This record gives sequence, structure tokens and C-alpha cells, in this order.
Amino acid sequence: MRSLLKISIAQAAVLLVLLVVTESAVRVFYRDIWSQNLDVNLFDPFKYGETYGYKARARGTEFGAVYVTDEHGFRINPKAMPFTAHERIVVLGDSVSVGIGVASDETYPSLLQEKIPNQRVITGYGITDYRRVLEKIVGDIKPNTAIIGICLNDPAAPSQATIRAMIQKRTATSTAMPDAARYPNPVVRWLRHVNDRYLDFNDVLKTYSRTYLFLKSLATDSSRDYFRADAVMYNEPGTLDLWHLNFHA
Repeated sequence: MRSLLKISIAQAAVLLVLLVVTESAVRVFYRDIWSQNLDVNLFDPFKYGETYGYKARARGTEFGAVYVTDEHGFRINPKAMPFTAHERIVVLGDSVSVGIGVASDETYPSLLQEKIPNQRVITGYGITDYRRVLEKIVGDIKPNTAIIGICLNDPAAPSQATIRAMIQKRTATSTAMPDAARYPNPVVRWLRHVNDRYLDFNDVLKTYSRTYLFLKSLATDSSRDYFRADAVMYNEPGTLDLWHLNFHA
């Protein structure tokens, strides 16, 4: 019995060493692989009623990029000059506008700020969120101009539900098998279903393990799959109708 226990411990130790060596090697030779984490500590889950937002004067890291917010909870470029003029431009947008995984001085709102001072960035993940955010802050900020950056996947209920569930620290309400357009690989689609319904392993591994992300990139092309799924929405007239209903609800 003791021999069996010693063998088991030795095997576990060898496996642990192999995992550490592999993880270290991936981090050294594939430095462009960043963790794909959503830092929930940056968010106030009900900042704008049912809509979440960044906390005021917060700092964190998401997808390898540093996030710093101002006194209103807007992501800012710490290197930018302080606001001095009265002109204020509010940018409402999703992950493209806030710059997920992009350095603060390389986002398009930051580049715009170099040309037009006093620009603020507010994020909402979903068309209905934009309206809630604008109604909440317009009295305090009094923007002169609002720019709305829209991707047609914004009205997609699964995307909104997943992100909101993560930030509000609750279980996603997804019950059906994930969309085949989003996950064309049947094995990946099944694993996504298991992750969403039974065992949330994806978020933990993609945050802490570069090896997992490396192996995942060999099995599937996430960028291609996301592009194809979003491209379908641009060819569906009903998507624009859904956007109109959500925004004007």
C-alpha cells in the first residue's frame, strides 16, 4: 500500500514538473500569447441600474493590457494631458471602443483625444446598455457630442448574457448547445456547452495558463470563427430590426 502511495506521489510530482516546464517554455517562446481574462474587480456590476460599468479610480489588467479609470469610472490614457477645455465628447461602445487587450494610448478613442481634447470613453456591452449609461451620466458630464460605436453582434443575447453573468458573478442562463456558427468545431462546441452548464474551466485556464491558450489555438481559429459569426449578422436584415427595437425600447 505504501509503495503504491509512493508511486502515485512520484507520478504526480513528475506531472507537476512537466506542466511547470511546459508552461514556462510557452511563456518564453510565445510571448505574444496573453491571458484572456476579464478582471471582475474593475467593475461595478450594477453601476447604471442593470448595466455594469468600470469602478472609479480603478486599476487592473485585462487581456494583457493595463486599465486605469478616472473619477467617473471611464477608461483613460494615464499619459494623456489633463482635461482643460469645456468640450466633451462621449464615446459609447463595446469592447472595440474600450480597447480590450489594447494599450490605453493605442485605442481609437485615445487617438481621437490627441486631436480633440476632453474626450471621455464609456462602455456598455449591448445596445440597451448604451441608453442606460447615457441617461445616467448626461447630467453630470454634459457632453457636447456623443459617438456610438456599434458592432452588429451587440444585440446578440448570448454574448450579453455571458458577459453580464461574469461581471455580476452569477451563473449564465444558457441552456441550449452553443451556436454552430460561433463554434463550428463540434468538439469545441461540446466543451463550451460543458463549460457553460456544468464546469467553468475555460475562464480559469485562459486566465492563468498560456499552454492552454496555445493548445486551443492549434485546435481552433477563434478569430476566424468570431468573424464568420459576426459577418452572418451583417447579412441578416432582422439584425438591424433587433437593434432598432433594443435601442428605442
